[in-house]
Amino acid sequence: RRLSGLRRRYFTIRAWGSNDDGRLGLRLPHKYSSLPSWFPAWILDDSVLTSYTARKLPDYPISGDDDLSAQVAGPSPANITEDVVDIVCGMAHTIFLTRSGRVYTCGSNRFGQLGLGKVSNFAFFEPQLVASLLHSRIVCAAAGATHSLFVTESGHVYATGSSGYGQLGLGKAPSNALLWSPQLIDAFDDNVQISKVAAGFQFSIAFDQDNGHVYSFGSRAHGCLGHDSGYSNAATARHDPIEWLPRRIRSLDEKKIDDVYAGASNAVAISRETKAVYSWGAGVNYFHAHDDNREIDKAEPSVLAELSGQEIVKVQSSGTHHGALTSDGRLFLWGLSLSGCLATSSFSATKKPVEITELPRVNDFTLGHQFTIAATAEGVLSWGSGQDGALGNGDDRSHSTPVQVKTQESDEGFNAKHVVSGFAHVFALNADK
Repeated sequence: RRLSGLRRRYFTIRAWGSNDDGRLGLRLPHKYSSLPSWFPAWILDDSVLTSYTARKLPDYPISGDDDLSAQVAGPSPANITEDVVDIVCGMAHTIFLTRSGRVYTCGSNRFGQLGLGKVSNFAFFEPQLVASLLHSRIVCAAAGATHSLFVTESGHVYATGSSGYGQLGLGKAPSNALLWSPQLIDAFDDNVQISKVAAGFQFSIAFDQDNGHVYSFGSRAHGCLGHDSGYSNAATARHDPIEWLPRRIRSLDEKKIDDVYAGASNAVAISRETKAVYSWGAGVNYFHAHDDNREIDKAEPSVLAELSGQEIVKVQSSGTHHGALTSDGRLFLWGLSLSGCLATSSFSATKKPVEITELPRVNDFTLGHQFTIAATAEGVLSWGSGQDGALGNGDDRSHSTPVQVKTQESDEGFNAKHVVSGFAHVFALNADK
């Protein structure tokens, strides 16, 4: 029952949105490197030159080292020469996993979250091989705001980045502590084999699917670790505000959990067998969909009643809005209706999950900062804030109804099996036929 991203293969990958700090992995001349990509650019296809030069770059003089044709020609990311099986996005960095189990990273490296060792670069605009993980085959990864987690085929977890709130699970550290290369989390018992990890803003989740156990570590703020109800007085002698080492969420032991997801300061565990979703952590913007419409936090997992009876396969939260996908392709959204991200023109918050009925069957979805992307049976659709080109339709306007994500070269839509996003950058991946 081991979860493994390496069962998938994607032969076409497109990227769009903010490229600040190189989070899209687009190989562009320095003066263009931080410009957003308004249309999806191929990053694993021979048409990369056409895609990039058609992005309506500013009319700067180009000569010498800034020659586009010299620096962009050929597939990109230039450093990845094998099949990509998964992509994971943090707030401002990106992780690429390959079929052989290698890891490449790009984007912001201000906290060591790229795992490239102690280097002078605070940003990498092309994916870089994480050489310190070559000793193991990596099958899963997670990216938080300033930290990253990697799972090996044998079920071990490595962590890198900011560790001041215990989110790396490596033991007590100063508040400003940074780890520049992945280090093994050795606090798990020998019989624990982690199959999936999830990363929030300052906390982490690890899932041992074989035993059905969920672990959490990091900041206890808002009850996001799910251990007990004492978090509100976390600074007292009884409760340390930080869990420095992984700790099992025992209330989930008998819940037949299949999957876990983490938001900025909340999390969920899904049981497909019992058709139940358990949520805990911050209740801001109606994440828990309480019957009384309150936004209170939950320090222990409890059933998210509004989704009971549905076979939920994915839950995600951007912090301001939240989404859930069913096995038969129906998408539910709720939370704050900012910039049209809930596919409604109303500015009122939606306090309970509401199905977006006008969509075709949804294969996957992802939520960014005030925008939503859905990979549907009729192509990739987007709505919400278009800032920095996050909607992939050629402009930066907001849309409260779904619009087609188009390619610049054909002005047509395209299909995808999987979509992922960070704060303002997006990837769409299409599986082999």
